[in-house]
Amino acid sequence: MPEKVDAHTLITTIIHTLATSTRGASGTPEMTVEVEHLWLGADQAVPLALIVNELVSNSFLHGRPPAAEGLRVRIECRNKMGTYN
Repeated sequence: MPEKVDAHTLITTIIHTLATSTRGASGTPEMTVEVEHLWLGADQAVPLALIVNELVSNSFLHGRPPAAEGLRVRIECRNKMGTYN
């Protein structure tokens, strides 16, 4: 039986690693993460990890909050009626 990966664990691990290694002028980015526990096969988990890493990295690198405000990033991943959103 193929291994399954929990999307919640995968995404939160990636985000935590990126957030703790990224400090802007206003400090560590504020993260809001709402990810369901969705079990994925490797054929789904690997592309998801690459996409999340790229999107979050780009938001840290190119996000420009208003002066005197910190960067805020919100991530959601939910299963709606059998599809992933």
